[in-house]
Amino acid sequence: MSGVRKMVKILIVDDEKSICESLTWILEKEGYYVRSEADFKKAKEIVEKDEFDIYFIDLVFPSGNGLELIKLIKGQNKNALIIVITGYPSMPTLIESIRSEVYDYISKPISIDDVIKIVDHAITLLNKKGMP
Repeated sequence: MSGVRKMVKILIVDDEKSICESLTWILEKEGYYVRSEADFKKAKEIVEKDEFDIYFIDLVFPSGNGLELIKLIKGQNKNALIIVITGYPSMPTLIESIRSEVYDYISKPISIDDVIKIVDHAITLLNKKGMP
């Protein structure tokens, strides 16, 4: 499994640097390749230039909207698995996330165990699809 983990690329986009750092630390410790960005505009540039297998995307940014980023990702990579992370869970954002075909939706504060389980399940799904 560790060989598969190293091939999986994960991008974390959250305006809270502590979330980016924590998730990066957790997932790198598990053996994944992880990149993170707290700035919305820089994250958008990363998404336009590089492709990842799994994305953790916050919905609320001072300079943008996570749903815009999700649409950009899905337009480039229909097979990408997107996990929405938000400190502002609500029914409208949940519904919009579902419409955007996100893989999962988690609220802050984020549980380490939940993150690892979600990523493990996402990798199982990617493997069933023959990726990565």
